Amino acid sequence: FKISNNTFEYTNGTTPEILLTIKNPSNTTITSISGLTYVTQNGVSGFDVTEYNGIIPIASNYAISGTSSTSPVTQEWTFTLTFINLATDQNANMDKTLDTDIIFRKNEILLLADIVKNAWVSNSDDAIIIKHNGTVLDGSNNVLDAEDNSYRYTGGDYDVTQTAINAGYSYVNAPSDTGGGVISVKCDSLSNGYIGYSGSPCASKYYHLLYDLNVTHYSKYTDAVAQAILDGYIIDKHMNNYVCFGYDTSISVNATTCPKSNLYRIIGAFDDDEDGEYNVKLIKADYATTNELGTNEQNGTSSVGSTEYGSFYTGYFWETATINRFYWYGSPTNINRWDNSTFRTGVLNGYYLNTYLNNNDVKWKKMLEESIFYLGGPGKSGYTSYLPKDLYNYERDPNAVYNSSTYPTSIINYVGLMYSSDFGYASKISDWTNAINESTRAAGNDWLYNGIGDAIITPHSGYDFYIVGCNSFSYCSNGSVNISKVVRPVIYLKPSVIVEKGTGSKANPYYIE
Repeated sequence: FKISNNTFEYTNGTTPEILLTIKNPSNTTITSISGLTYVTQNGVSGFDVTEYNGIIPIASNYAISGTSSTSPVTQEWTFTLTFINLATDQNANMDKTLDTDIIFRKNEILLLADIVKNAWVSNSDDAIIIKHNGTVLDGSNNVLDAEDNSYRYTGGDYDVTQTAINAGYSYVNAPSDTGGGVISVKCDSLSNGYIGYSGSPCASKYYHLLYDLNVTHYSKYTDAVAQAILDGYIIDKHMNNYVCFGYDTSISVNATTCPKSNLYRIIGAFDDDEDGEYNVKLIKADYATTNELGTNEQNGTSSVGSTEYGSFYTGYFWETATINRFYWYGSPTNINRWDNSTFRTGVLNGYYLNTYLNNNDVKWKKMLEESIFYLGGPGKSGYTSYLPKDLYNYERDPNAVYNSSTYPTSIINYVGLMYSSDFGYASKISDWTNAINESTRAAGNDWLYNGIGDAIITPHSGYDFYIVGCNSFSYCSNGSVNISKVVRPVIYLKPSVIVEKGTGSKANPYYIE
């Protein structure tokens, strides 16, 4: 039984006002459903669904059999919604809306959050999902030190094979101009550049495979990867954390694949309010453009900055020469208050949320959970020496803001940006004990790294004009708030989001409802 677009509210504390009563084909009233409370109010008994939105599982693995197609089985289930008349003023619930569906499926309903939680891979450094809550064991029973009760995707999308290791290549991407990795890049006059070397534009650029004596030129990073896989130097780890969001191929006869601009990736599943329900956290797989975030005229700000040429860009979907950049504050400024940012209000929680998503289909916004985004950050000294767990703690520390008397420590929104700790924890587990400025993250050990400097939601706590950014060098550091950066919107899905189809791969992402 699905309840959606429920705008009713409690008008008298928590006194139930909408009750759901269910009778099965035996005319027996169901009185127990996980997550719902069965109550009696004004002589009516049922489950309190006054403010409920989501899917209510009634029966699963339920067998129905008939003798033949000419002798079908008929079952009658009865669902009754009752609006309880209280003795108090209920005027606030006049003209409210509650939509329902009864869903009968041949296949099991799979919650996206459950898929994420069950995606454990046992090898320690190749582990895809890690649940960490202070004392956690990885796949090799090594104790890890992490902070929150969550499930995260970790490591790189690819890894080197034994063939590569035997040939002297320890990384997917070369971590220095002396080699050490399979893939490198030539940028302008550099004799042998490497991914993460610089963020400045290249007039001339190509990727190449260091074992290839012919130095074959590849214009796209993905082409170089594909050849290295074919040659047996790199393997695809099949990190199936892709979601098609904002586009539904199931309602389009001619659509067979998810558009690249609608591909998102799962950072993990989080239970921040510790109620046992996990929200899946998505980040746009590639950098957002004015198509999703709007132009200055469309979003009512001066947020759009210059374009990024992506000298060492390793994204998987981009097919043009330039990428849009945006101002964190919404315009060039020297203030790092996210609560005052018009990029937050006019762009992310304005144009992207209410125009881009809703114009595609209003159901996308309904899938989102309005969530807390923490605004603490590290101080001005020793920033790059911090571990991911240190950054995580600073982000949630109410004292780790520039001015605790005026700066908010958190904010509730539908859309935000990633944390620097997200970037740190997305690396290989072995990197969790390394400082955030370790170059190995650019060497292919961190799936969130796309080769360009991302804007992060975290303000700097030591100055009022610095923010945190994860740059093209592969580590996070402070930077001026008035420098535009590429961005990837971050959203949290409601726990009730289900998977209709897909395997979570790039070619066949999860399609959700």
